Parts: sequence; structure tokens; C-alpha cells
Amino acid sequence: MRKRGSKIVFQVIAVFCALSFVPFLYFYTQLSLVDQQTEQYVEQLNRNKLEYSKVELQTSLQKISTSLRYLSNNGVLNQAVLKPTRENLDALEEFWLLIARTQGYYSQLRFIDQDGMEVVRINSGERFIEIVEPERLQFKGDRDYFAFAKTLGDHDTGNFGIDLEVENGKLGTPHQTA
Repeated sequence: MRKRGSKIVFQVIAVFCALSFVPFLYFYTQLSLVDQQTEQYVEQLNRNKLEYSKVELQTSLQKISTSLRYLSNNGVLNQAVLKPTRENLDALEEFWLLIARTQGYYSQLRFIDQDGMEVVRINSGERFIEIVEPERLQFKGDRDYFAFAKTLGDHDTGNFGIDLEVENGKLGTPHQTA
């Protein structure tokens, strides 16, 4: 009798294991499907974010390009270049100050003479905009972007790329683009 009882217990346990294995496989399969769907959803969200960022970047680049054309083909700048009197340089500073306040694209706007010396510079940050005093203006003739600018023709504008900010011969910290 004892053998028969243990055989029944073994059979009940075996049937229970077999029957519980089927729901386990079902839930495991469903969990895998949910994981796969979640992964696809997250990937789609990331693609959407990238596409949105791409459009925003293209829009910003287009606005910056338009702004640069306007800044470079401007009567105030032309007067400061042709006749760098204090009056014309002050007008350029005020105009660039207005541009820095309203557009917010630029960390610095510089007018550099043909020898590489800054004539006018506007610094702009998250919470400040300043006209740099004449005694703080620096020589930038040794910078790569200045050498590139010297290769441009009259009335040409160009894009140099990314160059890290150097102040008074030292790399600025935190690192910022020039």
C-alpha cells in the first residue's frame, strides 16, 4: 500500500509539474513579446527624437547662416572697416550687442583687423553680455580660424568648424568653442 501511495504522490507531482510548465512557457513567451515590443517602442521614440533634433539643428544652422550673411553685409560693419573711428566702432559695438541679445547664437562676436588684432569683441553667455574694453582685446593672428579667414576673398563668408576658445594664450576652462 505504501508503494501505491508514493506512486500516486509521484504521479500527482509529475502531473502538477507538467501542467504548471505550460503556463510558465506561455508567460515566458508573453514576457519576451512585451520586452520586444518595448524595445521597438523605445527605438522608435529615439528615432523620432533624432529626427526632431535633426530638423531643429538644420533650422538653427539656416538661421545662423542668414544671421552671418546679415552681419557680414551690413553697413555698420562696412563703416567700421573702412573708417575705424571711435564713433563707427561704438556703433558696431551697439549693433552687435543688440544682435547678441536678440539672437543668442553667439558666445563671441569679433571684429579682427588685417593684422590679427581684435578691434571689437562682444562676449555673451547665459546670464551676461558684455562689450570687451579695449585694453582686454587680444591678438588672434596666430589662430587657425584667422588664417582661414585670410584665404577668403572680398565679400566671401566661410565656415571654419570647431575651434576651442583660447584666452590670453591659454585654453579656456571649461572648454568652449571659439
